Order: sequence, then C-alpha cells, then structure tokens
Amino acid sequence: MAHWNWRNGALKIMLVVWWLLRPRTIGMRGIVTDDAGRILMVRHQYGNRRWYLPGGGGEGNETAAEGIVREMHEETGLAVEVTRLVGVYFWTGAYKRDHIFVFACRWLSGTLQIQKGEIAEVGWFDLDHLPQPIDPGLPCALRDWQEGRVGYGRWGEGENSGKMDRRPH
Repeated sequence: MAHWNWRNGALKIMLVVWWLLRPRTIGMRGIVTDDAGRILMVRHQYGNRRWYLPGGGGEGNETAAEGIVREMHEETGLAVEVTRLVGVYFWTGAYKRDHIFVFACRWLSGTLQIQKGEIAEVGWFDLDHLPQPIDPGLPCALRDWQEGRVGYGRWGEGENSGKMDRRPH
C-alpha cells in the first residue's frame, strides 16, 4: 500500500477546487508600435511558446489600464501610456474564465529589455510578417485595432478558435 503524501493530496484537492470553481481573472494585452509601424511581441519561456502581445494578469486594486502599463514595463522595459481600448475578449482556457482587455498604447520611453525568467524573446514585427506560432486570439484583436473599433467576443484559443461574436456597432 502506498504511503499517503499530504502534499500530493493537497495538490490534487486544489486542482479539483480550481476546476470546479473556474476562477474569474482579468488579463490585459498591449499593442504598441515603433516608428516604422511594427508591433511589439513577446514569446514566453513557459507554456505553449507562442508569440503574444505583451501583457499579463491584473494585480490587487489596479485597473486593467494600469495593469498593462505595469506589465509592459515588466516584460519589455518600455514605458507606455494607454491611448484607447481595442477590445474585451472572453477566454475559457486553462480551466478559468478570463476577460482579456486589449489596449492600444503609445511608447513613451525605454529600450527593449527581456524580463529574465519569463520572456524568451521580444521583438518588433511587421503585420504582414508576424512570427510563428502566434496566439490564436491575436488576429481578431489586431483586426479590431486596425479598423479602429472596439471588439468583443471570445478569444481565439482552444474551443473558441474562430468563434468571435461580431455585432454591428
């Protein structure tokens, strides 16, 4: 008979609770361009190793707009300001319910610096030549950004891929 390991048991209980509760989280992503019109993207050192817009999860009592300013600086070393809301998208991957706020941002200062331990690569990319593989929700957010509208619907990962709710504004 195997010996009961309380740590493994506690982890299993936590995973079941996580799955049952499916916590609600707030995420944010930022679209920032350089003088040549290229967008800034990052690739994490963990997970699926796709290319994403810089961003992350909200902390404490900050707004989503405050969070993207903080995350942009943490991940890339750039100071930015939010110029407009691009969209709010719903993602149900990783057994959670995440609302992702995408903001257009203006680069104020700083030079690119990779956040050690989290970011593997960072770079500026032309919209016609994005690195691969990319986050499946990115094309819709970029389309909303380019068209100057506020988008909403489902983020394009997993079972949500290609199922954006589009309604006239």
